Amino acid sequence: MMKRIFIIVCAVWLSIGFLDPETSHACSCVPPPPPKEAMESSSAVFSGKVRSIDEPKIVRSSIDPVTVTMEVKEVWKGDAEDVVKLKTALSTASCGYHFEVGAEYIVYAYGEDGEYHTGLCTRTAPLSNAEEDLQALGEGKVNPDYGLNEPEQIREDAADGNDQAAAGGHKSGDEQGMDWQAMIIKVLSRIFGLFSNAV
Repeated sequence: MMKRIFIIVCAVWLSIGFLDPETSHACSCVPPPPPKEAMESSSAVFSGKVRSIDEPKIVRSSIDPVTVTMEVKEVWKGDAEDVVKLKTALSTASCGYHFEVGAEYIVYAYGEDGEYHTGLCTRTAPLSNAEEDLQALGEGKVNPDYGLNEPEQIREDAADGNDQAAAGGHKSGDEQGMDWQAMIIKVLSRIFGLFSNAV
């Protein structure tokens, strides 16, 4: 009997770990410093729009790098050109920042020789939520060609995203959590069913 209970407990632990790895490994960040202090410790600070996101074809872990291509709108620090590629971890569980194609962000990046990285623990944020940063940093170097040659794919992806949001296509964190719970319950039901049949 105790052996069966031990097996069930192990199965539950494995199910949770495999089905929702972010529940067992979460990114822990200290609050970021104020904008100017954050800029001093960053290699580059700029704003812009995401053109594309390239995820690894073979995922080995949540820390695998994602390459984000951005059209630069304004630069406060660094030598960011009109188009910048930066990397972040694949998953927010590994402190990767979640970007969306067609959205605008202010980015606090680190690195050198144009090899920029950013993450969840920086002040990187959607540009629409960066009022404090914009006021503190003042006017930067503006790209005069920003948005003039915007790829058609960005407009299509942005329009699709707006349509999905209006139709309720994007799930909230609570809804996603409920999906994981339902999946775990199904797995546990199967495990208990197998034990019941064995008995």
